[in-house]
Amino acid sequence: MMTDNAIILGIHAAVDTVSIALVSNDQVLGEYTHGYDYAFIENLMDEVTKFSVSLGVDLNDIKAVSVVNGPGSYTGLRLSVSVAKSMGQVLDIPVYPIATYDVLMSSLELQEGVYIAMIPARSKEVNVRLFRVMATGVEPLTDHMSWSYDHMATQLA
Repeated sequence: MMTDNAIILGIHAAVDTVSIALVSNDQVLGEYTHGYDYAFIENLMDEVTKFSVSLGVDLNDIKAVSVVNGPGSYTGLRLSVSVAKSMGQVLDIPVYPIATYDVLMSSLELQEGVYIAMIPARSKEVNVRLFRVMATGVEPLTDHMSWSYDHMATQLA
């Protein structure tokens, strides 16, 4: 069980930027976003360590890791999930996966209605999921789908 002052590390490398953040008591202690760069991704553990040190947070003070687990960039997901799982195992802390769609939908100020979340996939494809926004919250209407551009055009016409 986490205490009120628990520090949580968040890692997001599923799309065209990479973000790491430290949060405690619903307060962002710090956030760092970097353009998608293979060298940065390949050194993600070092970047997490430098970022934590810059905020005066020892890695042993982190009590949980939250990581975006897809859909998204294969390389970004593979490496960010590996870093999160490694930290969880070494520090004996929980790792919480979060879907890219949930991050996307929670980052927007939405009116009630139906929304389609699209995330770039392989060449000429998108990952798609439909959501309904209500006063009580956000509800997924579909499972994850992969659409070609042609299929997307016919579905949205």
